[in-house]
Amino acid sequence: TFSASMIMLPANTTKTTTKQERKEAQLSTKADHDDGIISTDKIHHDDSSTMGKSSVGSTEATEQSDFSVRKPTIQDEFKSKIVQPTNTLKKNKNVEEFTVNKLRFNSVGLLGRANEIRTLQACLDRTLEPNRRTKEIIMISGYSGTGKSALALEMNKKVNSAKRRAAFVAGKFNQYRSGEPLSAISEAFGKLCHKCMLLDDANERVKSSICEKISGALRSELKNEVHLLTRIIPNLNEMMTINAHDAAACDNINTTNSKARQAGLHFAIRVFIRIMSSYFSPLIICLDDLQWADALSLEIIELLLSDAQNGNSLMIIGCYRSNEVDGTHILSRTLRHLTDTGDESLYLTQINLGNLREKEVNQVIMALLSIDDDSRTKGLASICHKRTMGNPFFLLEFIKVLEKEGLLFFHLGLFQWKWNESNIEANTSSTKNVVHLLQVKMKKLPLEAQGFLQCAACLGSSFTLETMLSIWKHQTMFGTRSAASKRSTDELLDTMVKEEYLETPEIGNYRWAHDNVQQAAGRHDWKHQTMFGTRSAASKRS
Repeated sequence: TFSASMIMLPANTTKTTTKQERKEAQLSTKADHDDGIISTDKIHHDDSSTMGKSSVGSTEATEQSDFSVRKPTIQDEFKSKIVQPTNTLKKNKNVEEFTVNKLRFNSVGLLGRANEIRTLQACLDRTLEPNRRTKEIIMISGYSGTGKSALALEMNKKVNSAKRRAAFVAGKFNQYRSGEPLSAISEAFGKLCHKCMLLDDANERVKSSICEKISGALRSELKNEVHLLTRIIPNLNEMMTINAHDAAACDNINTTNSKARQAGLHFAIRVFIRIMSSYFSPLIICLDDLQWADALSLEIIELLLSDAQNGNSLMIIGCYRSNEVDGTHILSRTLRHLTDTGDESLYLTQINLGNLREKEVNQVIMALLSIDDDSRTKGLASICHKRTMGNPFFLLEFIKVLEKEGLLFFHLGLFQWKWNESNIEANTSSTKNVVHLLQVKMKKLPLEAQGFLQCAACLGSSFTLETMLSIWKHQTMFGTRSAASKRSTDELLDTMVKEEYLETPEIGNYRWAHDNVQQAAGRHDWKHQTMFGTRSAASKRS
């Protein structure tokens, strides 16, 4: 039973309404229900053990009220209207997100990271102080899946709320492109140029004016060597016109091998950041997965932070996996150099993210299930913490699998989430890490879909539709007898997005939902084991 609908009647007719009038009123109310959905913001219930009870008032309350209460029955057709958005033409995202039978992942946020968020805010406040020019480097470390990238992106929200012309740009190093120098820096600088062209000023003339000023400043400082930047910065050619004669003169020169050219490149990058940080205050550059950074990129980071000629505020946020960076790693050496500079304007802040405690895991589950009573989810939280060790990404993936396996489900009759802790204990087991859990999940996909994920994993952390089309059309080994029987690339990509393996930041562009997802997809030695359910020893292959 769920909250009943109520019909407002005039006070002077409450006791004299005829049978026919009551029938017409009920039919009118049913029509109102058929026109919409019931979502969490329309249902008033107690999230404790009494959640889901009818909200029909007592006899005394009914006598004192001017409301006539109707208690409808839930039929199959009406159930579908409760749990699915009916207005599919409008694509109301907010309605879909708050449908009551969906796990509310958007409500989780950064639970359990209050201290770390305050630390970020303190760093940002220093860069925003008037007449103070600081260099900030924030290093966020932790195991994979602890939320390092999510915490770094929190700075973007804070910058946007600062109501000033600031810029937050991000780049990501890739495990499979570690031999490509400056990949993440190139990505971040390209986004910065793109931001210049999309500044939300009064009109197009002003936007063009800002790009012209930046282009003029770059050419004034770098002269003919401005073309060095176009080799590593996407979109710079769109911002400014590069002299074709100057560029052609150096077509055959490798800018990273020649010492002279490398020195020129270092100078060009420093000038680029000086000019950009004069237009954006503060300028924040986030570089993710520094454990895979090349030596040249780390050298550039050190040069930018130690540039005494840059009188503008600059912040660099770096994220790396602490278990993959030891004392001999080149990143550790770079951090030691920065610490030993003795520059009073340089602030080095280190944040180490650990796993969530059981109490914080309980808060995450309460947010996912829209439950206010922490005692009701305490047992489930204990199991989830034991299975995932409180790793945030692992935890969310584990809960997704619980729902998919039917161990956690939404009960339509009670209008609440239900689970059996004994069943979860009996049908799940601890796994080595989240990659193993994802592998188990991926093994349940059709063979063709598994091969599709493996191919996509080889393309890096992001790829385009065109690239995937050109590769996948040549594959004939993944469970298909002919090209005609193969699912289209678009279909497979849509499936992977729906399964939350991939994301679509822009039309035609795809990226992995997390590094661990790409890592799980790229491994070819998937174990023939199952985390949910058991099979006989005879049927299990070695």
